[in-house]
Amino acid sequence: MFKPDENGKSAYYFARIENVSDEPVIASLCHLKGRNGEELVFEYNFVSLVPVGIILNPGEHAFVEKFIYDNRLEGAEITSYEYKVKLENVLYGESYGILPSEAEVITDEDGTVIIRFILSNNTEETIYPSCLVGALYDENDKLVYVTSMRLNEELGIWSGSTVSLDEYLEESILEYYQENGIVPKRVDSILYIQTGEDNIAW
Repeated sequence: MFKPDENGKSAYYFARIENVSDEPVIASLCHLKGRNGEELVFEYNFVSLVPVGIILNPGEHAFVEKFIYDNRLEGAEITSYEYKVKLENVLYGESYGILPSEAEVITDEDGTVIIRFILSNNTEETIYPSCLVGALYDENDKLVYVTSMRLNEELGIWSGSTVSLDEYLEESILEYYQENGIVPKRVDSILYIQTGEDNIAW
């Protein structure tokens, strides 16, 4: 978690959650707290994984992203945070498949950082992805940002075609990176397709 402006009212929280059990789980009712020492600064319920309600099978991982804008953050220092995951019955979850995708970090001469996603359809059918998630890591392999896009499931990727999507990091995030010596290095890209529905055009 970081605050782009130490005296500002906004903050970003992100995390990587992995299912290390031997059974499928769903973690949707998650709880986030931020403290300054012993003082509770903020508290949020329902800070869920992306996509919401995803069922994680053993060994699978997903990411959390949360943008916070809260008057309580103004001038407040967050010295610690707590993220609790509440597991639910998988009957209430959503099943997703994962499609091939790639991503790269591009830094322009002016310092602009772009996450470029490359989505390819190597199947013989048109596919209709539902969600794209990108997790940005620095040169020390530390998670420094998470972004997600809810895709329009009415628009498909044709067989044999490739689509590229660009995500530009906001200036406040870039300034925070520069001030703290953070160098974006690689992206973990996950392209989800919801199963149990007609996601393929026959």
